[in-house]
Amino acid sequence: MKYNTLDEFLDSVDDSGITDPVRLCHFYDVDIDITDRLPSNILGYSDPIQRVIFINSAVHLPFQYMLIGHELTHNVLGEEPAAYYASSYTPTLKSEKQANDGALYILVKSYMDKADLDSPWQINVSNFLEYFDIPEMYFYQVEQTIRRL
Repeated sequence: MKYNTLDEFLDSVDDSGITDPVRLCHFYDVDIDITDRLPSNILGYSDPIQRVIFINSAVHLPFQYMLIGHELTHNVLGEEPAAYYASSYTPTLKSEKQANDGALYILVKSYMDKADLDSPWQINVSNFLEYFDIPEMYFYQVEQTIRRL
């Protein structure tokens, strides 16, 4: 299933009631391939045409969840393959920021579910980043995601 906007996709995520990024991939019929065949500078790759995302096996949990959410967002929104490069965590393209927004939205929902939180305002952003091993440079983007909820 393809979505025209990030908001449409996130509404669908909410409607699904699923907060786990891996289960969301199954829900959207997107395969996950944890592979050692990607170059070291590519952490994740999405191929919406084949409905598969590739995650570099050198990336360990829990940061893999960020990559899965990121690549899933690319997959359901786009028709062109996209890669998550290790050389730059800073999104320079609108599509990269959008994929990060989708991933963080999914992870915030997942974190709330695992921590049994009633409101996103109960989230300590530093603890959230540490829980998923997400770089601190995403602090403000997480705050924006919380405000979105």
